[in-house]
Amino acid sequence: MSSFQIFLQIIEVVNIRQDNPKSITEFLDAVVNEKVPPPGKSIEFKCRSPKGVLEKYKFSRRPDSDRLIETLNYDVAFQYLSTSNLMGLFANMLNERRIIFTSTNVTVLSAVVRSLVGILYPFSWVHVYIPVIPKTMLNYCCAPMPFLLVRGKLLKVFFFFFF
Repeated sequence: MSSFQIFLQIIEVVNIRQDNPKSITEFLDAVVNEKVPPPGKSIEFKCRSPKGVLEKYKFSRRPDSDRLIETLNYDVAFQYLSTSNLMGLFANMLNERRIIFTSTNVTVLSAVVRSLVGILYPFSWVHVYIPVIPKTMLNYCCAPMPFLLVRGKLLKVFFFFFF
């Protein structure tokens, strides 16, 4: 996940376009055609906005983005979660539980979950991790293995489930 910074930038655009599924599909089609740049480089492409205007996008990768532990923003987890929730999530992640996160703000939620994965250091999450799960893949919730799933627009507040 050394290119996580670019992923966050892409999620921000998707979050802005969330009311227009066709616009999201067009944007993601343009993103998929680009290769992940090496550290310190960028990707650039053009895509139509939801209003039909041709927009230019540039997503940059930090020069030191291979050192994930140093580039994550851990403050976001402490800002949105109480200490007891953080400890509960940390314990459940170490116990390899199935965890689903939901929120209406996918950008913040993805950043929180990614910082939680980083907090596991020196351990790592080696199981299924889907940073934004589409509705068509919700059947993964029935999977018998540990996972971290992020789903937007289900609840009005930040929430997570353990099972």
